Amino acid sequence: MGLKINNTNSQFSSQKEEKEKFENQIERSQQQVSQESEEARELGMKMIKILGDKTLKENKGQIARNLEQSVISSLQELATRINNKSESSEGSVMLFTIAISGCMRMRDRMNELEYKISQVQKMNEPEETNLK
Repeated sequence: MGLKINNTNSQFSSQKEEKEKFENQIERSQQQVSQESEEARELGMKMIKILGDKTLKENKGQIARNLEQSVISSLQELATRINNKSESSEGSVMLFTIAISGCMRMRDRMNELEYKISQVQKMNEPEETNLK
């Protein structure tokens, strides 16, 4: 006959359980960050595509307008969710980055249009001076 010991209240068994619990929390957290990163990437790409769209406002249908609003709402929800769960402002930084990227694209497009307008004006100047 041997000595039977009950380890259920052992300090070492509780440490093992705590370690497993901690590792599970880390794994869940990493999965959540990975999912949020993928969601942010997809929404960011959709937003950049929307910002690059050259369709005039008058020519956009209800589906396009709904899609734009849906992407904007999803970005806001994601940013709020990220901000609420962390001490930092990662969600706000994400939105700010997308907004700045959109502004840069709009600037480039405006510069291109301004240049084309100036080229057309230069082509028309000689005609105007010959008519006088």
